[in-house]
Amino acid sequence: MKHKEGHILPTVRIQKIELENFKSVAHGELVFSCGRKIVPQDTESDILGIYGQNGSGKTAVIESIAILKRAMSGNPVPARYSECISPGVEYAGLSFTFDLQYPVNNPFSRTITYSFKIGAVPNERADESDEFKSISSLFPNKVKIFDETISAAGLFNGEIQKKQDILTTSGKNYPIGPVRKIPYYVGNEKDTVIVDLEVNKRSASKDSRSFIFADETLDLFFEHCDYSEYYQILIELKNYAGLYLYAVDTRTSGMGAVLSVPLNIRQGVLGLNLMGTSGMPQEVFEELEFCVAGINKVLPALVTDLKLELVHDEVVIEGKKGQEVRLFSRRKNVRIPLRDESAGIIKLISILSLITAAYNDRSITVAIDELDAGIYEHLLGEILYGLETYGKGQFIFTSHNLRPLEVLKKENLIFTTSNPENRYIRLKGVGRTNNLRSLYLKEILGNDQDEQIYDAAKRQRMIAAFMKAGVGLAEDK
Repeated sequence: MKHKEGHILPTVRIQKIELENFKSVAHGELVFSCGRKIVPQDTESDILGIYGQNGSGKTAVIESIAILKRAMSGNPVPARYSECISPGVEYAGLSFTFDLQYPVNNPFSRTITYSFKIGAVPNERADESDEFKSISSLFPNKVKIFDETISAAGLFNGEIQKKQDILTTSGKNYPIGPVRKIPYYVGNEKDTVIVDLEVNKRSASKDSRSFIFADETLDLFFEHCDYSEYYQILIELKNYAGLYLYAVDTRTSGMGAVLSVPLNIRQGVLGLNLMGTSGMPQEVFEELEFCVAGINKVLPALVTDLKLELVHDEVVIEGKKGQEVRLFSRRKNVRIPLRDESAGIIKLISILSLITAAYNDRSITVAIDELDAGIYEHLLGEILYGLETYGKGQFIFTSHNLRPLEVLKKENLIFTTSNPENRYIRLKGVGRTNNLRSLYLKEILGNDQDEQIYDAAKRQRMIAAFMKAGVGLAEDK
């Protein structure tokens, strides 16, 4: 991937997410509070907590962001995400709208939407380039990304442009469109590069990758266009996805496994073995050391005297210098294997580098599923209060613990509904003096919202099911 030397990258924020036929979400829209206005540089974080009953679309949001990161980075989307397509439909639709803020002498912003569809196609074999190949080969289907569209609005070439499509992959006569925009990507050599683009398109489809954000596609654009502002948008989004967008979901993070702990470094998620050693190249180890140093600046403030320690030995990996690493926790002079710590401590360590980034970096977007798992609820509330009040980045989370409802502003919370056609809402009728936690619990039983946020009939069905199951057990005896 190539870019113009000296180009100043914008701050990117997700404004809006739209999901269609994705898991339990027939249709759902989430609008972020900072996406409703221009946020001055360095002044405000963007927090969004998602609450609701089990199976109502919370995890779907985090998994959609995980797919987005893989797609816009130009990397394969793991086969396991083929199971996110709702049963009985051919594909799921995902759409993400971004606010791009440019820190120049006369600041301006652009609104960019990237939408695409994912389908499930037979998984003949795990692709050699897929880092999840050992897992992907277990799934009967893999992901196919198609009908990609990028639309844009804002200041382009010195003039305000209304929202319009600037790049699509669904054209009938050419690999990209719209026709009038093709010169912005390939100059006047449309017919010269058509074969190369078709090859890139088939290769990306085969590998479960985005055609637009594939390295070979962007390099082809760079070679044949005069570095247009539309091409610039593609580079900015890919840079954001690769370096500043993080999604910790339960499908690929390893968070639910007791045998490994994921730590997030610049090169991606590094899964470290809790039961033994983890081998890595020297440059990855140096990134890990930097990550652990940051964790150890924060961890003792959260858990008294606790620090993470790396024990390492130099080894040779594929003819080059590398390190074998083991993880320990240390309290004063006592060191124990990290695997012997509680699940909550391991979870906290695994996400601390991301939380720290959200505190300090306005460019970061972090999305974490089940943030509350194993974390003391008062500590959870304190972390989120600090992020909302002093943070700079964008932070998205799901939780079952209701403590955050007592510390976060109402505009920073979204609730799922029992209606799959309208999955996400904000509670109405919330005054300044309302305790949102109490109001939410009240709404569960006596709903006054436009959509039902909990199926109250479930209580009677649940009781009846338990009693019926008990009768069956008694008869078996």
